[in-house]
Amino acid sequence: TIATKKKLLQHALIMDQLIQELEKSRKRQKLAHGKILDTLDGLVDKIQNFRDDIEDMDMDDENTATLDGKVEKFCKVMSSSNPTKVILGNHKDYFSGLSKFGKTIDKQFTTSLVPPLSDRPLRADLVNPVVARHFYREGRFKLADNFCESAGVLMGESIKKPFVELHQIIEDLRKGWLNSAIRWAERNRTRLNEMRSPIHFELHKQFYLSLLREGKIVDALKHARTHFSQFSKTRSGELQRLMGCMSYAKRLDTSPYADLFSQEATERNITQLFIKEYCKLQGLAHESVLYTSVAAGSLALPKLLKVISILSSKTDWKDRKELPIEIDLGKDFHFHSIFICPVSRELATNENPPVLLPCGHVISRQSMLRMTRNSSRSRLKCPTCPIESTLGQTKEITF
Repeated sequence: TIATKKKLLQHALIMDQLIQELEKSRKRQKLAHGKILDTLDGLVDKIQNFRDDIEDMDMDDENTATLDGKVEKFCKVMSSSNPTKVILGNHKDYFSGLSKFGKTIDKQFTTSLVPPLSDRPLRADLVNPVVARHFYREGRFKLADNFCESAGVLMGESIKKPFVELHQIIEDLRKGWLNSAIRWAERNRTRLNEMRSPIHFELHKQFYLSLLREGKIVDALKHARTHFSQFSKTRSGELQRLMGCMSYAKRLDTSPYADLFSQEATERNITQLFIKEYCKLQGLAHESVLYTSVAAGSLALPKLLKVISILSSKTDWKDRKELPIEIDLGKDFHFHSIFICPVSRELATNENPPVLLPCGHVISRQSMLRMTRNSSRSRLKCPTCPIESTLGQTKEITF
């Protein structure tokens, strides 16, 4: 949703600001380091030159006076250049910038995360497999293998193999090669049809359009005759428009079908659609579990920290199944339907499921039992309409 993306963008801007400040500190450190080295190198050169100058002198009365003059002159040169002041000044500039970076961090992250999480030890046996799966999902196979080895995580080939296939096909799609994705869709045609997935049609559609874009009109017509017939019942309108492109094969960019040939947007959309449908077919979430957890946590954490600071220390809400407040993360994080009882205004749970009344209205089981206890005839009157029923006529439902 727009709200979720806006919040994530705000967090990203904060991190960008910190990265910029860190880069400034790095440049200050590099500059100070260079100036200090130059100063020390200059100091060493001056000492070495002075040493070479006096090394071969004979120590008679006349040369002794000359030596005293040279020593005095050397001391004046060293005093005027004052290398200690130069080095300390560069140190001061660097540490001043470093102090500003620390203050920027303190300003952006005003609340410590340690107290709320201190009594929750990290479950490495749960977290490490999630991290490993995230690396595999992102196509970082070497990194994932190294992580599994160092963390002692066992990941079988059955887990790794789908991600290897996925990224091989994604790599082809980004290069504009559709053949591997089409072969995958043909192998899984039955299951994709059961899912009512659009990916099979979209791949053939983009392959047909790519042939037209390349001027291969005969090949495009052959492809349409071979593959488009299987979509005639469900995609008739789109097929008519695709075939209409043939009439403008010589001037596609100025034709009424020019919107179909936006190559960059098309390749991006088909890649995203393929990832979504591939994951759905494999029983995987569209987004990485680690990404979803971090994104949801980033949105919820500010409110949770505020609640923790308000609630009494005696209130131990961390072991409960529900949070003490409602935190709306936006539609992007709604993964299943929920039911709120119109009587009690409480969210349905496994212990308090929704119940369907004969009239078609739904209330929670606890509200139903509470209403029948107050009735002398053990009958239940619907809170929405005047129809009465008994407990035996109700049905527990699930979403």
